[in-house]
Amino acid sequence: MGRTDKGPLFLPALTAVPGRTKREAENAMARLEATADPGVMPANLSFYLGCDASGFALDEPLPPLPPSNASRSAQDRLVAEARADNLTVREPALRQDRASTLVGSATEAADHIREWFETRAADGFTVIPPYLPGALDSFVDLVVPETERRGLLWPVRDGAMLRDRLGPERPAHRVPARSAMEDA
Repeated sequence: MGRTDKGPLFLPALTAVPGRTKREAENAMARLEATADPGVMPANLSFYLGCDASGFALDEPLPPLPPSNASRSAQDRLVAEARADNLTVREPALRQDRASTLVGSATEAADHIREWFETRAADGFTVIPPYLPGALDSFVDLVVPETERRGLLWPVRDGAMLRDRLGPERPAHRVPARSAMEDA
């Protein structure tokens, strides 16, 4: 089946905490988790649970949850993990953030990017650093050179539009040229 070259482009979000080594990246992620804003955790957890977690005490067990129209399988998995591992509300919030973050060496990050390109799961990525400026600096200093070395990045050409670089057809202009009323 597969995708055609003419279809829409897929540019998924890529949140990464890269390091020169896996250990360095893990240490950076641990520092990030240790300084996570407690006010943000319930909002993130609300998204994953499909219910308002703003009233949950972060250092208490996960309370019974109301029914949700969000992803029941995601909610059921999180609740089962929390109950099985006797987690506090804070811990599943941190686990979910970690699960959606690429934590590893520049080589591991480039391997991930290459795999997504080769399997046509992505045409590029929207890089979302989890904190600024450090995570973005690390990505630029460590991952970008590795992806360039592997030929995964196109060279930047001055003046080229993203559309020109990625290749989709330019849509027809929807606004008509000047009308006769403008000439009057």
